Amino acid sequence: MRVKNFLEKLKYKSLEKLGSNLIITQKLILSDKYGKKLNEQFKVSESLTGNYLQLLYIAFSQTDTTNFVPSNFNGVTNNGSVKLTTGVVSSFYLSSSDKYVDLKISVPANNSSYGILFGTDSTTPTPLDYKANAPISNGGGVGQLNYLAQGAIQAPIAAGSNTSFTLQRIATNTSGGTINVNEVVIYISDSSSSYVCIYRDVANQPVLNTQTLTCQITFQITT
Repeated sequence: MRVKNFLEKLKYKSLEKLGSNLIITQKLILSDKYGKKLNEQFKVSESLTGNYLQLLYIAFSQTDTTNFVPSNFNGVTNNGSVKLTTGVVSSFYLSSSDKYVDLKISVPANNSSYGILFGTDSTTPTPLDYKANAPISNGGGVGQLNYLAQGAIQAPIAAGSNTSFTLQRIATNTSGGTINVNEVVIYISDSSSSYVCIYRDVANQPVLNTQTLTCQITFQITT
């Protein structure tokens, strides 16, 4: 019996290590129009979507375009527009000879199609999530945020037993009213404007007029 209990404990310790190997954190920083920090929210996220693994599978398989049919992904829309359609989704895979997956997350300013984006819905995340349920679009009108550019992805940084990189997006409220940011998503894009949601988490951050919200999402592995 003692041997059995020991093996059970050993198994669970291995599972705990596996679960802690990849850690994703989400930080929201609220600032006033002068850049003064007003509030900061930090959490450990558990909100990668099933689409994240689907894209990882595509990168690893490198076989043929049958892996790229829309039915293999959760959802086929982004902000209400059909994006993952037959012939378009295959652009995530350039050719059988190149075996190269063309994905990007660097976003120009005033773009609310991909990158880190915000929404107002607070529904609990699930692995089947594929979009922001109530997306906040770019602009200065009612319910909109002005999205700044999301620059090139930071190269992974190794420090001790940890290796990580961080994604950052900044948005300013010039709508004249308060906007409640309740969800955070990450869309990645390919060269043909196909978008896939790989991350959706919830938040609770009101953003008043003239205030700026900075979102930092860090992916870290520990060995």
